[in-house]
Amino acid sequence: MTRMKNNPKAYGPHVLIVSCFDSRADPFDFLKLMPRECLVLRNVAGRFSTVAEQIAALDTLFHVSQIVLVHHSNCGASHVTTQQGLESVREKRPDFTEFKELEARLPIKEDNYESVIEDLQMVKRNGYLRKDLTDGAAVFWLDVETGLLTRVYADGSTSRM
Repeated sequence: MTRMKNNPKAYGPHVLIVSCFDSRADPFDFLKLMPRECLVLRNVAGRFSTVAEQIAALDTLFHVSQIVLVHHSNCGASHVTTQQGLESVREKRPDFTEFKELEARLPIKEDNYESVIEDLQMVKRNGYLRKDLTDGAAVFWLDVETGLLTRVYADGSTSRM
C-alpha cells in the first residue's frame, strides 16, 4: 500500500458485491462495472454464508460502505437439493461426520427467489460485521434471460431497477 500513493480506506472501492460465479451473473457485465470500481466476491449461488468472514477481512482494509447480494434465475445450485449434496459427501467421504455444519454452509438453494431473502436475513443477524454495514445491505434478483435486475426487500416486496 505504501507504493500506491493512496489510502485504500479513503480511495479504494467501498461497495462489495456478492454474486454467483455463473458466467451469466457477472456483475461486471450486468452492472457495466469497470475494474477496481467495486469489490466483487463470487461463489456457488452467490451465498452470504460462505463469504461473511472474507467481507470482515475486506472491511478492515477498504472500509466497505455497502454489501450488495445478487442471486439469479436458473442458477445451477437450484437444480440440486440439499439432501443430494449431503448424500454425495457421504458417498465420497464416509468418515465425515460434521453434517449439521455442512448443511448450514451448503450453497444449495432449492428456491432461488427465497434464497435472496434468506441471505438478507442472514446478513442482518450477523454478529461480527459492523451494524451500519449489515443494516445497509441490499439484495437483488437478476433474471438472466432478460437482464432485468430487481431489488428484493426483506418482506418479499420488490422494485425494478
